[in-house]
This record gives sequence, C-alpha cells and structure tokens, in this order.
Amino acid sequence: MTSQLIWTATHEENRPGTIIFSAVDSWQLTLASADLIHHPNNGPVLLINDESIPKSTMNEIIRLQPKGNSEGTQVKVMGDVSENVLSALEDYSIDQINDDNPASFASEETIMIKIRIFQL
Repeated sequence: MTSQLIWTATHEENRPGTIIFSAVDSWQLTLASADLIHHPNNGPVLLINDESIPKSTMNEIIRLQPKGNSEGTQVKVMGDVSENVLSALEDYSIDQINDDNPASFASEETIMIKIRIFQL
C-alpha cells in the first residue's frame, strides 16, 4: 500500500491525521476525495467495499493509528456505506459525507476546505 511508504507510523510525527475511506466501485468519488489527502487531514485514501472493509484495510488503519485532524476526526467515510462499515470503525471518530454525486461532493469539499484555511 502507498500509505505504508508515506505514513510509516513509527512515531507520532509520521502518523496520519485522518484516514479517508472511499468505495472501490466509485472511482469518481474516490478521485474527488483525493483533495482531502492534504491539509487539514494529512492522511491516505483507502478503498473499501460498500458492505464491508477488507481485512488488509482494517489492518492498515490499526497500523496507522490516525491521530485526528484539527477537528479530532480520525476517519472520513465518503459516500453511502452500510452500517457494517460504520460499525467496524466505531473505535474511531468518524465524519461521513453522504453525497454520492462526485461533482457536488468535490464542489462542497473545496468550499469547506477554503473556509477552514481562512479560519486558521
């Protein structure tokens, strides 16, 4: 996984803030989610299924130990996923964005990121 190269998670300084989850069958939403990799989240986009999180992906979130972004969010879930996915992440602070339309999602997230940056 690319996340293992960029976020080695061996020390507090190189652990991600927020891990972004996006469904593997929604490449458009995943692509729009890439904008969230950097500030304020500083974390990878990992792929999941709508109904479950692959074991390798669960192992990766455990390894990464996300410390949370400036709002304390450790995990962002993009799109509509099953309750099974959310239950598997119950040990983490979660922010879910239910917008399944990539264009409106990208527009909304871009606006929110700019607002947060100006608030700093």
